[in-house]
Amino acid sequence: MGRPASRLEQDRRRETSAAGRPARPAEERRRRIARLLAICLVLAAGGACEGGRGRSASQTTAAPGSAAPATAGTAGQELPEGYLTDTIELIRRQAYYAGRVDWPTVRAEARRRAGAAPTRTGVYDAIRWVLSRLGDHHSFLLTPEQASELASGGGQGFGLTALFPERVVVDVEPDGAAARAGVRVGDLVESVDGRPVQGDEVVTLPPPTTGGRPARVRLALRRGHGDRARRLEIVVQAAPAPAVRPPTARRLSSTVGLLELFSVARPAGPDAIRYVQTAHDAIRRVATRRTCGWVVDLRRNTGGSLPPMLTAVGPTLGDGRAVGFRSRGGAMTWYGYRDGAVSVDDRQGSPAVSRPVRPPRPRPPVAVLTSRLTASAGEGVAVAFRGRPAVRSFGEPTAGVPTGNAQYRLPDGAELYLTGGIGVDRTGRTYETRIRPDQPVATDWTRYSTRADPVLEAATAWLGARCVGR
Repeated sequence: MGRPASRLEQDRRRETSAAGRPARPAEERRRRIARLLAICLVLAAGGACEGGRGRSASQTTAAPGSAAPATAGTAGQELPEGYLTDTIELIRRQAYYAGRVDWPTVRAEARRRAGAAPTRTGVYDAIRWVLSRLGDHHSFLLTPEQASELASGGGQGFGLTALFPERVVVDVEPDGAAARAGVRVGDLVESVDGRPVQGDEVVTLPPPTTGGRPARVRLALRRGHGDRARRLEIVVQAAPAPAVRPPTARRLSSTVGLLELFSVARPAGPDAIRYVQTAHDAIRRVATRRTCGWVVDLRRNTGGSLPPMLTAVGPTLGDGRAVGFRSRGGAMTWYGYRDGAVSVDDRQGSPAVSRPVRPPRPRPPVAVLTSRLTASAGEGVAVAFRGRPAVRSFGEPTAGVPTGNAQYRLPDGAELYLTGGIGVDRTGRTYETRIRPDQPVATDWTRYSTRADPVLEAATAWLGARCVGR
């Protein structure tokens, strides 16, 4: 979860630490996560890097003891007495990595940071600092305003995501502002509002609204390769962002289909139902009697809620337990798929599909594609395929947060997301950091999802060999 973008920022991230020495493994991992969370050209307040608008980057689950949903009036109220102390105690009791923290020292420093007469901003900043001490790179806090925007699924956005230091556009929201302006996946960003983007600097656009009016941004892009490359000047005006980006499916050959899963923020409700039903309908359109294998593309899945994703991918995953989360005390919660719905500890959960698709080949061969954008619940889907026969993964290591977050509603309507468990695959192997693919292949985003896409080429070659004669 990145910080709100309040101005055009340029932030250099080097292979060395702040002190100038070679980065130690822990420092290098923090740097990688920091870069991942700064990749968005558009980062709405409190949002994750997906589609140019705010989204949760965690597995959103019901949290024991969480308060009732906040009302519209809570955002402007003063924080109740003991708010900071109680929140720190909640973190100490529930966070998976709480044992890493020197709590007396952290409590004292948090109070110092909040100040003698703490403001809401000061307290929120102190809580975020406490969360950073956990070192899980996944726990985060949303203010009441950010939580409300996430719940409503509204807000303005530019509708694109760019990856740095490559400066390449990796995602364009269909029918979004950038798509309507003519931006394409694979375009290279050369300048923003006339300011060149150089080296490994990371650029964040200003908020998509200014004074209540949609903002505009001027991008200089380079499109194409070699002699055919050309430079474009495109102006993008922020526009309302869609509430959900449904999965897509297409046929790669007579025997291989492709399903791409995007982020989805909430585990239930109309958006989640639309997400899973669209996935099953798309699989039904693509699948034929000759369809032998599937590519499941998670390279642009930055996280969200795991249950809708498992329901969406269920026809290719197969029935039964697939991925678990182990709590600090050792308790296990298992997620899987069965008969058109996610299963939680072998009981049907939500969302469910009213018209589930049943492919002619149960548990078909599957090639799972990942990149360093694949995060959180997206990594949970990758873990769900681990240990299943006839599965192979391709691409790049994931972001490194394959952990489960629980949501806690605080008294003023803020939302605290705490990492409460680590990922476990069906064989019992645990996951806490980056997930490395079985077959490493660098993603060329300028050729993404084309016939020249090297990751897709490797995946389809493997599937083709498994599907010969079928």
